[in-house]
Amino acid sequence: MASDYCETAKEFIVINEFLKKQDFYESNWAKSTSKKASLGCKGSAARFIKSMKVMMKVGLYMEDAISISISLANTTDEKAETFFQVFQKSYLKNYLDLDTQSSVQLATELSLRYAGSSKKAKKDFDQFVEFCLDKESLGLSIPTCADFSLRMTNYGENKEAAVYPSFVRVFRFLKSKDGPEQSTSFALQFAEELVKIHPLAADDYIAAYKYAVKQEGLGLDKESALQLAKTLSQRTKQRIPANQEN
Repeated sequence: MASDYCETAKEFIVINEFLKKQDFYESNWAKSTSKKASLGCKGSAARFIKSMKVMMKVGLYMEDAISISISLANTTDEKAETFFQVFQKSYLKNYLDLDTQSSVQLATELSLRYAGSSKKAKKDFDQFVEFCLDKESLGLSIPTCADFSLRMTNYGENKEAAVYPSFVRVFRFLKSKDGPEQSTSFALQFAEELVKIHPLAADDYIAAYKYAVKQEGLGLDKESALQLAKTLSQRTKQRIPANQEN
C-alpha cells in the first residue's frame, strides 16, 4: 500500500552526507541546501545527487548547479529523467552540440517549466529535431533547429495530443499532389499556425480541404478550399458563437 508520508529526514541525511564529501563543503550551507532539496520527499536525494554529478562533470557554475539540482530534487522522477535525457542530447557533439548553459536552459524548458507530460514533450522535441536537421525536410542549422523544435513542442503544453505527428501530417499534405501543392515555406508556416491553435486542428484542416475540393462535396477551387479549411480548422480550439459566423 502506497504511503503519503514524506520521509524528509532520510532524504536530508543522504543529501547532507553527499555534500560532506565534496571539496566545497561548508556545514551551515550544506544543512540549508539539504533542507531545501529534501522537501521533494521520496527520491529527492537520488535526483539531487544525480543532477549534481552531471552538472559538476560538465563544469556548470556551482551556484547554478546547486540551484538546478534543488529544483530537480523537488520535481517528479518523470520530469527529472526528461531533464537528464534532453540535456544529454543537447550537449552531445554528435547531436545538437550546444554549450552547457544552453543545454541546461533547453532541458529546463522541456521538463521543469513544461506544463503537461514531459515524456510527451521529449518525444515531440526529438522528432522535431530529426525533422528539421534532415536536409530533405528542412536542413536547418543546429541553433535554428533547436529554437524551432522547442517552439513547436511548447504548442503541446496542457494538451494530451502530441504535436509532431499532426504537424508533419499536414506539412506533407500541404506540399502533396493530393493537397494544395504549396511551397515548403508556405507549408512550414501554415502547419505551425494550425498546431499552434491545437494539434488536432491539423487533421481538421485536411478533412475540410479534401471535402471542399471534391466535386461530390463543395467543388471549390484550390484557393477557396484553402480559406474554408483554414476557417473551419480554427474552430477546433474554440467554439464560435452563431451570431459571429461569417
